[in-house]
Amino acid sequence: MKSRLYPLLALIVLIALVATAVFKGEKRADIKKELVPSTLVPGEPTSLSSASTPVARVADTPKEAQSVVTVQPTREIKGPTARPVVIPEWYSSKLIDVQRETLDEGIDPRIGARTRLLKKEESGVSLRIRFRNLGRCMLGDLDLIEMGLRKDKGASLLLTVEPLKEAGPASSVSTRLTLEQIGNEGNAVLTLPLRDEPSVYGVYICTDSQKSDSCKAKRVVSLDTEEDRKEIPQDRLYYFNPVVLEGGKITLFKQPSENDVYYPPLSEYISKRLASQERAASLVKQIESLNTAIRSGSMQLEGTDAVIDLPKADPTRCEEVFGSKLHHSP
Repeated sequence: MKSRLYPLLALIVLIALVATAVFKGEKRADIKKELVPSTLVPGEPTSLSSASTPVARVADTPKEAQSVVTVQPTREIKGPTARPVVIPEWYSSKLIDVQRETLDEGIDPRIGARTRLLKKEESGVSLRIRFRNLGRCMLGDLDLIEMGLRKDKGASLLLTVEPLKEAGPASSVSTRLTLEQIGNEGNAVLTLPLRDEPSVYGVYICTDSQKSDSCKAKRVVSLDTEEDRKEIPQDRLYYFNPVVLEGGKITLFKQPSENDVYYPPLSEYISKRLASQERAASLVKQIESLNTAIRSGSMQLEGTDAVIDLPKADPTRCEEVFGSKLHHSP
């Protein structure tokens, strides 16, 4: 009888041992699975196990699981990370926020109207324009101007203040600029005509190889069209902002962002200043066309100085966006 029970007992013990081993294996697999992070952190070296699965470090794991976790050597990931980058707040904000300046009282704030009294001179009023170059993680106005001047060695830069509609060289003011001047926070001083009645002007920057001393007739180039890609005009308009001159004062406006309710209140404001809805409608149509094509940043007012920002590409800004320098695989 006993001889028959021995084989049966041995079989039961064997089954128990096998079951215990299977249970422990599954438990360890579950522990290891829980330790694997589900996302990658952009800009940080990531531990890679086999192909691309990150594994937790031993110091971060429970004691009972440390024996089954293998520490892998780290390497830097090149190219896009597995997790979308977190864009800093400044990246999507406006380059210039004129709402921080003192706006004209009683005027619709959506147009950002700011009026200042300029310094009187013998032949008019003096306006000093200073230049800045805010860094961005993209090509900016300064980069485009540099590329244009490099392509056309004979071109020169021109800054003008010209009436949008009323023609006549006597009412236009211009001065030559250098690349060093606009790229190193330089400035330019213009003597503007003293207007008894309000008049809408434009502040322009263009290339002027023909020495015409005027910017407003220059073409705005869109490299999105096949025609412009084939033949880029020699002279090009790079910057535009509208202003109103009256009685020794200058009024600046903000530049609209996408989806802004901007042109109806601007038209209403200009029609009151000019006392003519028809003229205002025509001028605002021209302003909208130029704004849409060029998309310049808003001019700022600091005291009686106007400040023009011509943004430039800045690699350090890209590091702020992507967490580290961008690498290109050879």
